[in-house]
Amino acid sequence: MEKVILSTLSVEELTETLTQKIFALIKSEVKSNPIKTKEKEILTREETAKLCNIKSLTTLWNWEQDGRLIPAMRAGKKPLYLRQDVLNFLNIKEGDSLV
Repeated sequence: MEKVILSTLSVEELTETLTQKIFALIKSEVKSNPIKTKEKEILTREETAKLCNIKSLTTLWNWEQDGRLIPAMRAGKKPLYLRQDVLNFLNIKEGDSLV
């Protein structure tokens, strides 16, 4: 059991001491368990075009009309794509170009 020492501290001193202890604990926890950032799962048309390496958003619209790459959802009228759907489409597209 740790020793308990009673002393008088101002609110500011107590706050500063606790803040330092909390930051030290958080810092050691972050070092031992690094936070993995997850890639964005939902893509806008612009992000999808960049991932597909195309410059014209009309190409995305054409792919949608042809049924090749369908948006997973819409935000109002704006199409939104799932990253995995786009990656799957790109893999299929690359395979088709070899034929």
